[in-house]
Amino acid sequence: MFEYNLAGRRTTVETKAGVPSGAHEFGCALTLDGKAAALDLTIDGRVAISARLPQAYPAGFGVLPSQCGLNTPSPVSPRYEAPFRFAGVLDRVVVDLGPADMSTIAGLSTAAIRSQ
Repeated sequence: MFEYNLAGRRTTVETKAGVPSGAHEFGCALTLDGKAAALDLTIDGRVAISARLPQAYPAGFGVLPSQCGLNTPSPVSPRYEAPFRFAGVLDRVVVDLGPADMSTIAGLSTAAIRSQ
């Protein structure tokens, strides 16, 4: 399950496929196109579900904190209460921001202005 919360406008992406027990590699690829974003959630390198997000986060995440294994002070989703600590084991977390692309950054700024 992935819930995208853009200032209270939520998009939930959820697969019906279960995750087998044991160690797995989970991935989330977000591709921005200037107006919206494409999302792929993967399990062990295979796409479990793909979806379009209606609007990319305006101007990126900037100085907003990214959290893994804990969500505080407020939850992204109303499905749980903060701090919602992950009780499992995370062996590693990799964040790949990809190449800098000025046309995507310009498109995000334009999309943010249009949505106001």
